[in-house]
Amino acid sequence: MLDILKPWTWTKLDSKRTGSARAHFDAKGRFDEWHAMCREAFDRKPGSTGGVLANDGIEVITCLSPTGAEEAKQDLLMAAETFSASKPDISYA
Repeated sequence: MLDILKPWTWTKLDSKRTGSARAHFDAKGRFDEWHAMCREAFDRKPGSTGGVLANDGIEVITCLSPTGAEEAKQDLLMAAETFSASKPDISYA
């Protein structure tokens, strides 16, 4: 049934067009020029703080107080220990 896929060929692929596109966009061709043009066209302004995260459009917000964060961390660590202790030992020998 899958014999129609053998040998693997692309009958509808235009080899001249593929070759010219590859020559145009490869690193030895004109890809570097295209990349430079794209980078120049991308002119997003930095965020108000000018920090790395703000430049990427990320805002850091505080959801928990330091005490609340420590309590959440301890709750998660205790739950992990409880889960680990309840797992049955399995011998893979």
